Amino acid sequence: MSYIIYGWDTEDFYCNPCQKAKKILDVYKEKYIFKKLAKNYPTEEHVSNKETLTLKLNELDTKLETLPMIFTSEGKLIGGFTDLKTYILCGNKSNW
Repeated sequence: MSYIIYGWDTEDFYCNPCQKAKKILDVYKEKYIFKKLAKNYPTEEHVSNKETLTLKLNELDTKLETLPMIFTSEGKLIGGFTDLKTYILCGNKSNW
């Protein structure tokens, strides 16, 4: 299993929950890709990541309410950091 985290680029805006999401996946030796977003100084990469995230959320009929937004590599939305923590610690991910 691997994950995709959409979160704030620390060079643009520090997001504690975004960093905690990366940390918990590191601790549990889970693979992930971190897709950077920017508030203040977006680059082409930031804009592309935001567009991709918006498309994913629209497909799920969900709005962006908080960051990070975390998905499985299969595209299943987990939610934010607290949701990820529960998902990782629950052990029976099939019931998610």
